[in-house]
Amino acid sequence: MKRAILALSLLPAMAMALPDVQSVDDRVDDATLTLRVLDRLVQGDSRSFCEVRIFDRASDESLTAGDTILIWVYEDDALGDDLLWETEFNVSAQEAQQQRLDRTLDCSSAFGDGDGIGDNLEIYAEARVEKSECGFGCAYDRPETAALDVAFVGDDGAEDDDGQGSAVRIPIGPTGGRVARDADWFEVVLDERAIIDFQAAHRAHVGRLDVAIFAPGGALIANGGDGDDVASLVSQPLLPGTYGLRVTHRDGDDFNFYDVRLRVELRPFTCQPGVVEEAGCGSCGARRRTCGQDGEWAAFGPCGGEGVCAPGAMREDACGLCGQRTDACNGACEWVDGVCQDEGPCNPGSSEQEVCPEGGTRRRECDQACQWGAFAECVECDDGATRACYDGAPGTEGVGACIAGLETCIRGEWSDCDGMIGPASEACGDAADDDCDGLADDEDPDCLADRGGACEADGECLATRCLDGVFPAGYCADEGCGACDDGVCVAPFGADLCLAGCAADLDCRPGYLCLDGACTPPCRDDGDCGGVERPLCGDGRCVPEGGEGEGEGEGEGEGEGEGEGEGEAEGEGEGEGE
Repeated sequence: MKRAILALSLLPAMAMALPDVQSVDDRVDDATLTLRVLDRLVQGDSRSFCEVRIFDRASDESLTAGDTILIWVYEDDALGDDLLWETEFNVSAQEAQQQRLDRTLDCSSAFGDGDGIGDNLEIYAEARVEKSECGFGCAYDRPETAALDVAFVGDDGAEDDDGQGSAVRIPIGPTGGRVARDADWFEVVLDERAIIDFQAAHRAHVGRLDVAIFAPGGALIANGGDGDDVASLVSQPLLPGTYGLRVTHRDGDDFNFYDVRLRVELRPFTCQPGVVEEAGCGSCGARRRTCGQDGEWAAFGPCGGEGVCAPGAMREDACGLCGQRTDACNGACEWVDGVCQDEGPCNPGSSEQEVCPEGGTRRRECDQACQWGAFAECVECDDGATRACYDGAPGTEGVGACIAGLETCIRGEWSDCDGMIGPASEACGDAADDDCDGLADDEDPDCLADRGGACEADGECLATRCLDGVFPAGYCADEGCGACDDGVCVAPFGADLCLAGCAADLDCRPGYLCLDGACTPPCRDDGDCGGVERPLCGDGRCVPEGGEGEGEGEGEGEGEGEGEGEGEAEGEGEGEGE
């Protein structure tokens, strides 16, 4: 058995009959161990209150980071002490730096193995502070508290009160010594309309509680919130009748002790339930409120049925053609129009016109004062009038891309023809009849290529053939020189061709050279040069054997380059020759 209790202190109780908190401590050298438990616990409680504090001032041996602290809580038993709770932790770097250890730990758990109500437990705590500074063979500080007596209790004496039908009548004021081991029901009877203020005081750290109020028929009216050691609720005003109040523990078998307090505050009816009250508001409007079943007036609803003005109000208002009137608000909150006075002869912004003696028309406008202005000068048309216009060649309007435009009368005169499209040069390949002759693209002779132009087929050339092969992108020309009135007849590749004439390379299409006064494609190799006189291909030109360049023989074309040649040539030769 444990030694007799050496030190015992009782902390003040929180309420009338809640268990007291007992405290006992023991000090060994630097270490002080304190144990705090309640003097009573509920049979079967899964978490009875327990708290231990270990304090070490480190005056004999220093604290070192990592030193081990062990704490145990035991039930003193004749057949061997039962371990109720234990923990182990290490001294932190901050605690070692401050040379002060002070920790409070929650050791709450299921206590005791008593067989029945009235059994007592003796609970004590033990600690060991293992300091590395203590050295080999040093006895660690091992404080051990005296045992504290804790009594087992069952449920309170109000059982069986586990349902609303078996609720215990509760008096006004405090009622102490209750145990929340199961649902506890109380009954309160209201003879008059009143509110109920119900509280269950308890130690929340021992076990949380919930409170609720139920209507006479059993319906839940409100739940109470668990605050700082008080679970409470305040109802809305209630009609006369018998109401149920319930207290329950919140978590599993985590039981608790509590005291209750009931306060009833009478709230007489301020109105007869169902009565509707109406009050005036705004301009001839009305708002309503209804007395609820609780005998309290509901809030007034919105103001409805209002008029547009306040009785007796006056306002000035425009009327007619720049006229003025004075309106008055009658007793029904409606405006009554006054008599319109001082009107003008016309409406602002309106206009009228007349025919001029010498032709044309003239117009005048009504100003903002509803008075006619002076007539303007005679004009050939009315501002804003429109008419169609077209100045293209006759017979082209509406053909192909040609469309008529629109003229607008501005300050008495017709404007330019806006939007008109007349005949233009045929743009080949745009799928449009641009010159408005009824033919588009390849159907239009204007789209046939002249001599020297690019082509893909004979039909694209104007009275010529389409040459391909050595001719990049095709070439409109004639084979042979029988009809070469508008071209130059040459034999660049061993055969007579009527090609487009030129004076320099710049006169030819890109990729073509001016050779012997004709736009000729550059040769690619000797195979392209089939003539006897110039069988070799050099720098894109067919040249004689034995030298490159142009200048051998007679030629009338102009070329760029340097070289010496045999024979006569008018112009400059391109290439090199001997």
